[in-house]
Amino acid sequence: MGQPKNSPQCQISYENSNQTDYGPLELKLVSGTVVHGKQGAIAGVCVGIFGENDHELIASAVTDEHGSFAFPKIQPGSYRFVVIAEGLCPANVPLRLNARTRSNGVLQVVMKLRGIDDCSFGKLISPVKHSRKTMRTRSAGQDSA
Repeated sequence: MGQPKNSPQCQISYENSNQTDYGPLELKLVSGTVVHGKQGAIAGVCVGIFGENDHELIASAVTDEHGSFAFPKIQPGSYRFVVIAEGLCPANVPLRLNARTRSNGVLQVVMKLRGIDDCSFGKLISPVKHSRKTMRTRSAGQDSA
């Protein structure tokens, strides 16, 4: 898998408490956004990719001002995408990277307040072009805010 490419500003460890596992999301590349319900994008959050079996950190990054992240050089395989944000329930999203998948989706991680039966989750979204200047998204999976 090569050397981990960790962001120097980002320290993250594996987290799976209160996890709801819907099965892996299949992607070509790991990229997307971290959002908090109706409050929108979360900037400056540490995100990490961990090995599925050994939970070893593969790569980490900090979301930009739009809550965006991208890991273009992760090899095909099974992973866990972890997001930890202060005051919110951690997200642990199973991913399967497959260069031949038909999906053009990107990952959206929806962060939620800590709750008894409800926690943060990931879903695939598909880019939809509404005009030449703007890009919006529509849900291709679970709808919840």
